[in-house]
Amino acid sequence: MLKKKPKTEKIKDASVKEYTYRFRVCPNAEQLSFLIRQIGCIRFVYNFLLERNNFLYEVHKIRYDYGDMQNALKLMKKGFPFLDDMNSQSLQGALVNLDNAFKRFFKHESKYPKFKSKKKLNAVSIPQHFKLDGNKLYIPKLKSPFVIKYRKRKPQETVKKVSISLTATGKFYVNMSVEKVFVPKSHTDKVAGLDLGIKTFAAVTTGINDADKKTDKIDNPKYYLLSQKRLIKVQRQLSKKQHPRYKGDKTKRSNNYIKQSKKLARVYEHQTNQLIDFAHKRSLSVINDNQVIMVEDLNIAGMLKNRNLAKAIQNVAWSRFVDMLEYKADYYGRIFQKVSRTYPSSKTCSGCGYINKDLKLSDRFWYCPQCNTLHDRDENASVNMFMKALEVRRVSPEPSERITPAEIAIVDDPAMPDAASTLKSDLSKRQEALPVRAR
Repeated sequence: MLKKKPKTEKIKDASVKEYTYRFRVCPNAEQLSFLIRQIGCIRFVYNFLLERNNFLYEVHKIRYDYGDMQNALKLMKKGFPFLDDMNSQSLQGALVNLDNAFKRFFKHESKYPKFKSKKKLNAVSIPQHFKLDGNKLYIPKLKSPFVIKYRKRKPQETVKKVSISLTATGKFYVNMSVEKVFVPKSHTDKVAGLDLGIKTFAAVTTGINDADKKTDKIDNPKYYLLSQKRLIKVQRQLSKKQHPRYKGDKTKRSNNYIKQSKKLARVYEHQTNQLIDFAHKRSLSVINDNQVIMVEDLNIAGMLKNRNLAKAIQNVAWSRFVDMLEYKADYYGRIFQKVSRTYPSSKTCSGCGYINKDLKLSDRFWYCPQCNTLHDRDENASVNMFMKALEVRRVSPEPSERITPAEIAIVDDPAMPDAASTLKSDLSKRQEALPVRAR
């Protein structure tokens, strides 16, 4: 007797977004050797083509061309036979990365592309011809599979592409890119205005209206200061080891220097992981509780040029936190907006609108001469952001009917692949019909 196919209910307001899972892998000796050679070949292709492009432009004034680089990559495989042992699509990925770097440069979004270094994070991209069998990953040109260490989560969606990254501490991670269905969180009338700072990480004003609002401050974790003593000790020990002391010095790095450099990398990695964990928890908390989130569009690149504040600004990692707010708001149906950096949020009185043009950065409190109010600089700015968020909420469309977790469970059910594909294809067609969210 044939089983009836389950009825697929339409997903209302859900959206399909690209999402990446990251898992640790511990390669054996054969796999480690293969990955190191693969990463080295990708870095070689990237640097070779970048140097070639620099030479052609400086000598012959020939600008970068993607098609010309593709032909050059084919000739490289003939001139360097060791490239034939590598995955061709991974080598092509180095060319794509170089092309993206030039595009960002021409759009004035980043500086001119630089040569790849062994010290920084390196990755191998495998867009096709890989195979996942449980916790085993098979990739081209390698017979033995990688054993993936799944913990609390495991991707239920179809994996579109895979990459293997190497950190400065020598750890390998598998990054799996999937198309995941995100359901908007339940609607709330609360909005939030954030003012990012250094002494306090952020001042957050939340509430439903002007009469019902509350301002809280998120303390600066100061992870860099907590690890500074450890950093100084490890860096001093590193400087005593045998290594090149100046440019052109041919002294080889000793084994002790290499070991000590990994210790230093672990200290930096721990500090970075602390900042990422802190940003994830705080950003998700803001997204869960508020429908509209408003922050100021800070000129962080310009602020980093200030010698006195650069270290403190890097320690709080504003860019990472704001980026998390933006993409999580997009995932969960919240409204995220940035106020123009020309808006004087700290100088404007949140009570009467008076602008204190003489306010300095060192002034943490100031007195409004019109309404006789004493303002905390950070709290006043967050209240002004809050008022902007209220204006956005007034003009935003009314929320449509939400769905329950039971209605979305069918998408991630591996026992019903036909139903999941039907729902996802329906979502892809309805992307333009979904309400436009302010960004």
